[in-house]
Amino acid sequence: MVSKKAYIRTIEAVIAIVLLLFTSYLIAPKELTNPRETPYVVESAQEYAISQATSNESLRNIIINYDSDTNLANRSLNGIIENRLPAGYKYSSVICTSPDCVTLPELQTSVYMNDVLITGETSTGEQVIRLVRVWFWREG
Repeated sequence: MVSKKAYIRTIEAVIAIVLLLFTSYLIAPKELTNPRETPYVVESAQEYAISQATSNESLRNIIINYDSDTNLANRSLNGIIENRLPAGYKYSSVICTSPDCVTLPELQTSVYMNDVLITGETSTGEQVIRLVRVWFWREG
């Protein structure tokens, strides 16, 4: 016949296993239900640069007339990006005259890209399409 001590030891073991499983469940990392693909600060900075390129008339005209003064267009766009550049991030931007735009060299980190097509008439009356592309990545 089995003694009372054996039953108590069995119950203690079952309780210990249940407590161990419950503790493991509480400590285990939880998966995020909806992780952001692009960090909010990066998305905000990119959207600001893109909205300035499309809605700021003077910048828009500089971009449309890109062929006549490439340095001015790049400096203007980079100035806007640098004003909103999140801490700990680097950036690159390019204004292209065709959709097959130059891409960044391969980086060993996540790169967040945003772009916009801008169309308009140059100062010479020519209809043009410009692609403004902005990349952000974490420093380091």
